[in-house]
Amino acid sequence: MTHKPNAHDPHKEGGDVIASKAKQSRERAPQEVFERGLCFVIIGFFFFFWLMAFRGHVEPHWTIVCVIPMVVLVYRKALVDNKLKKYTKFVILPSLLLVLTLRILLLTPLADRFGYHGKEKYYKAVEQVAGDRPMVYQGSFQQAALYHYFTGKESSPLQSYYDRMTEYDLWQFDKAWIGKPVFICGHVNERSETYQVGDVEIEGFLTDNFSSANRLVTTFKITNADSDKTPVFHHGDTIHVDFSIYNPCEAPIDFHHKDFGMVVKAHYLPGDAFSFCFYKDFGIIDGQTSYQGQFYTIVNDEIGLGERLFNLGIGDRVSAFVTEESGVKIRIEP
Repeated sequence: MTHKPNAHDPHKEGGDVIASKAKQSRERAPQEVFERGLCFVIIGFFFFFWLMAFRGHVEPHWTIVCVIPMVVLVYRKALVDNKLKKYTKFVILPSLLLVLTLRILLLTPLADRFGYHGKEKYYKAVEQVAGDRPMVYQGSFQQAALYHYFTGKESSPLQSYYDRMTEYDLWQFDKAWIGKPVFICGHVNERSETYQVGDVEIEGFLTDNFSSANRLVTTFKITNADSDKTPVFHHGDTIHVDFSIYNPCEAPIDFHHKDFGMVVKAHYLPGDAFSFCFYKDFGIIDGQTSYQGQFYTIVNDEIGLGERLFNLGIGDRVSAFVTEESGVKIRIEP
């Protein structure tokens, strides 16, 4: 007698459910791998920059690339989560429209009331003082960019060790201005003057012979310490250093310049601690040549204990000290 399967056979229905779930799992597997990959991208980026923060300066917006995988994950989650879908529809999208509207309003005269406009008058006044001379700002790449935007004329900032690098460090316009007339905008000790153009007050000074330590390249080696171990020094100890200064500019750099006289100092980072260096005096470093010498410096009591990054710095009275990034790790002990 032939057995006919019951239409409601539980064994058959169970097999169908298992087969269906297996099929869904196979279809879902590539999506899960893709989403897992996006999660790894996000975690990897943040972990990388977290580690970089221990080595040097990190800007938060460098992680903006993580927004792309985040948006993809939120979108895919919203397709299956009604609560998130409603939140995206009624909160996130209106917020994006609001931001877009505000960005458009910034281009209208309405923005004048909030101080976003009105800078053209100032930079046009600076132009009257500078004339056709290039404009040099102390550490402010925003001011240099705005001056060029409103006047169409050359400008560049003088970067210090504590300023982050900008596109101006790639362009290096100031290398071509060595030995030429420029206007230094900003407060520079006894050199600055006050210029009045209408109701705009400008501080700075004109020079016919610009010079700067910004593009000099320094290398050095501590000679009275074991290079295979972290050097240990105490307050009052002397550090002996062989150093080299390379001038990549076409024009010579005069360390005895009347406006931009330069000195070599030793820096201990983090912090602002430094010590004076004692070395054989030298004057001019010709273009695309190097000067090699020795100096010694004494670890003074103001330098904190613990690990420090010893660096060689050069100051030119206008910009802060320019120091090579790859310093030597030392330890200061009592």
